[in-house]
Amino acid sequence: VDTREVGAKPSPNCTLEVLEYNGPDRAQVPTAPVLLIPGLFQNYRAFDLIPEQGISVARYLETQKNLHVYILHIRGVNGSCYPLKSNLDDISIDDIPTAINFVYRREGTPIIAMGHSQGGMTLQAALSGLTRCDRNDNCFSPAIAAGRQRGVRSAGILAANSALSGLSTKLEVIAWLDLFIPNFSSERDRVTAEATIWKIRDRGEAKILQTAYHVPNTTFESRRAFFEDSLSASSSGVLNQFVRAIRGFGLTSTGGHKYVKGLKNISIPTSEMVFEYDSFANPDTTEKHNFARIGSSQKAYFRVLGQGHLDFTMNASLHDSLSPFVDWLVAAGFSR
Repeated sequence: VDTREVGAKPSPNCTLEVLEYNGPDRAQVPTAPVLLIPGLFQNYRAFDLIPEQGISVARYLETQKNLHVYILHIRGVNGSCYPLKSNLDDISIDDIPTAINFVYRREGTPIIAMGHSQGGMTLQAALSGLTRCDRNDNCFSPAIAAGRQRGVRSAGILAANSALSGLSTKLEVIAWLDLFIPNFSSERDRVTAEATIWKIRDRGEAKILQTAYHVPNTTFESRRAFFEDSLSASSSGVLNQFVRAIRGFGLTSTGGHKYVKGLKNISIPTSEMVFEYDSFANPDTTEKHNFARIGSSQKAYFRVLGQGHLDFTMNASLHDSLSPFVDWLVAAGFSR
C-alpha cells in the first residue's frame, strides 16, 4: 500500500497533513472515500499500527471494504501546523471542515467521515455547525451545519461521548490531565505525548494508560507500537477543555455552548459504535446522552462485546468487528 501526504489549508499560513492510501493491487474502483480522524494525542498510526503484521484498520477498510482511505493529522500532530493556543473548538471549526472539503474536492464525490474518541467528538461538533459567532462566542449554527454536511455521505462515530458521562476513571483522568496544563507559556502550550507518558510514569500512575485498551485483546508488540508510534501531541487548550468537561457536564465551547446540544443539527446518516469495556465512552450513557441527541432520522447504534476503547485498532482479528458498522455507513450513505 502506497501512502502519500497531501496538504489541506485551514488558513494561508497553516497546512494540515492528510495521508492518502493507494493500493497498487486494487481490483476495482473504490466504493467511496473515507476520512479517518484519530483520537487524543494520536497520529495516523492509530489506524495503521503494525501493517507488516496485518494490524491496520486503514488497510482493512481499503482491502476488505473497498474504501479509499485518507487520515487527518489535526493541528499539532506530526507535521501539521500548530497555531498557538488551539483547542477542540478550533479543530472542529477549522481542521475537520477543511479536511472534509479537501477530500471532497479531490475525489469529486461526498465522503464518509469517521472519527474515534476525540476525533469522533470533534467530527460531531464540526457537523453540528460549531462556528465563531460574535465576540468569539463559539456557537452552533444550523446553516453552517447544513453546509458542512453537503460534502459528507455519512458519519461514523467510534467510542465518543461528548457528554463524557459514565466515565469510570473520572478522578484519575482529571489527575493526570491536570499535570500538563499549569505553567504553559504561549510558546509551550503544545503538549507532546512523550512528555506526558514519562511524567505519568514518574508519578507512578502508569496504570491509567492501560484504560485505553482491554489488555487480554492486545500483545506486547501492539502495546509498544501504541505508545512508541501512534502518539504525537495535543495542546494545553484541548486538555483544559477536557478537564472542565469531566468536572462539569460534558464538553462546552469557549462560548459556553454544550457540544451535545448541537447534535440535533446533524441530519445525514450517522452511526455510532461503542465497546463493552470502554472506560471513556460507557455504552449505556453514550447511547442516552450522546447518540439519542443526534438529529438524523437515519441512524444506528452498534455495541461490541468484549472490547475496550482501542482494541479494534490493536488486534488484526478484531478489525472485522467494524464490518456491520462500516457496511451500514456505506449502505445508508448511498441511499440518500
